[in-house]
Amino acid sequence: APGDRTREPLMRGIGPARAARFRGPPPAEGLAHRLGLERALAGHVVDEHFFAPAGYSFNALRGAGYTTLHVTPERLGSYVGFETNAPDFREHLTELVGEVVAAFAPESFDVVVFEPRPEPLALELAGYVVRKHVREPVAGYHVSFRHFFRDAREPARAFELPL
Repeated sequence: APGDRTREPLMRGIGPARAARFRGPPPAEGLAHRLGLERALAGHVVDEHFFAPAGYSFNALRGAGYTTLHVTPERLGSYVGFETNAPDFREHLTELVGEVVAAFAPESFDVVVFEPRPEPLALELAGYVVRKHVREPVAGYHVSFRHFFRDAREPARAFELPL
């Protein structure tokens, strides 16, 4: 919609313990409100879906605001896409992106922001380093793209690939 503002944390390499929640049979009481996204989902009506053998998605509405989440939990190539135009994300970008990132503990993530007017947005998260920041006008929006990666102080062990 014209003038809409969106925020999109897009995460890769989610933590194995967190990914395990999206494999196997779905919990009877649902999962959306147990992901640690209390602030991001406050006041939303949520419709969620589990995929077999693995995967998860929800769409949430609050007035004219929406929030959506899609999880691909496979060990190799895990991915979480989160998108919202909820007003809370405009005023509290760092806190809300931090909440979403904490829920999945990704190795790296991008934050893409679409704004109708150029507004500087500060965004820093403990434990992550910004590798790239691009800001450009595109199709009537001011788009900000930041790529973050986990600050690696020690080497990590590789995981085995089934051959």
